[in-house]
This record gives sequence, structure tokens and C-alpha cells, in this order.
Amino acid sequence: MRMHNLALSTSANASDIFRLADLDTYMNWLSKTCLQATLTRNTAQIVADVTAKVAHTLTGYRRLCTGGAQGANPGELVLPETIKLLPLYAQCLFKLDAIRPARNSTIDDRCYMMYLLNGMGVEQSNKLIYPTIIPLHSGSLDPSAQLPVAIRCSAERLLPDSAYFIHNGLRVTRQGDLSEAWVKRLMYEDRDDCGNATYVEYLCHIHKEVRSMLK
Repeated sequence: MRMHNLALSTSANASDIFRLADLDTYMNWLSKTCLQATLTRNTAQIVADVTAKVAHTLTGYRRLCTGGAQGANPGELVLPETIKLLPLYAQCLFKLDAIRPARNSTIDDRCYMMYLLNGMGVEQSNKLIYPTIIPLHSGSLDPSAQLPVAIRCSAERLLPDSAYFIHNGLRVTRQGDLSEAWVKRLMYEDRDDCGNATYVEYLCHIHKEVRSMLK
């Protein structure tokens, strides 16, 4: 017999819910939900469903925690501090091979990524959804020195004569290798080879949806 005991805090205050939200845990759950949805829904429907969830979440925060449409500038996208990266992580999730494979991906590649993602814990899925990119060329050889500050997942921030450590928990790739094209797909803030939106474009779309719901 296996028993699980779990104690969770409850609150009738919406502000407490947003203040205590754990984005990494939420994204782990959302990724598993998307994987299940791939069995019955096409990619466009999954993207639309997740986008609606993000928009409804931010609209709820605007209505319940900031005074609604009258509480802030209508042209301003208000993001809760704990989940301010939700739009970014959501559009990164769409670009995973497990959810929306790239044009040159095979069905075996997608099934492999679906298998990996389905078994990942919170920390692992967080690195897969948005990898950590560390510029090694700006670091120090001193063992006691701290790691350089990570940079955002965008190709425009990568220099061709520099070295980077991209931590997503799966593989190591050298510049010029055949798998370099795979690294470019990790630049989730950019437009990919399937024409998926950049982070800025997706954020503008979410903002438009929130404003529409507040009317």
C-alpha cells in the first residue's frame, strides 16, 4: 500500500493566489496537459487553448488585483510578479518538438521528446522550456569566481567568435556541428522555421486578448 499525504494552503483572496504562484510548477503541469492534448487535438488548437489560458489568467489578475479596467492604464499590460514570464514560457512551450515539431524533425524525434518531457520533473522541464545560456568567454578562470550572467534565448545575442554553455539537460553541441541547426531552434524568443511568432509578437497578442476581455 502506498499513501501520499499533502497539505496545501487555501485562500479566498485572489491576491494571495497570484502572490504564492509557482510558475515553474505550473509550466510543468501545462506541458503535461499539452502532451495529453496532442492525442486528440491538432497543434493549432493546443496553441489557441494555451493562449486563452494565459490571457484569462492575466485578465483575472487585472480585474481582481489591480482594480480592473479602471485600475491601471488600459494600454499597459500588467503582469503579476510571480508569473511575469508566463507569456514567454507559454510561447517557448509551443516551439518544443514535443508539441510543435520543426520542419526537419521526424516522427521519431517528436516521440522521443514527448517521452522525455512526460517524465521530467519541475527543474528538468524548466530547463527544457527555457534553456540557460551562459557566455563562457566572459567568465573567469578563477575557480572561486561566479558564473557569468545568463543571456536571453535569442540568436542576436550570440557572437560567432564566442563560446556559450546552453543548459537544457539533453546534449552538448559544438559550433559547426551538424546539430548546430538544433541549437538555433533553442532560440525560443526568435521566429522559428515554422513561422511561429517571436516573444515580442506573442506578448503583443496576449496584451490584445487581455484588453479585449476587459471591455
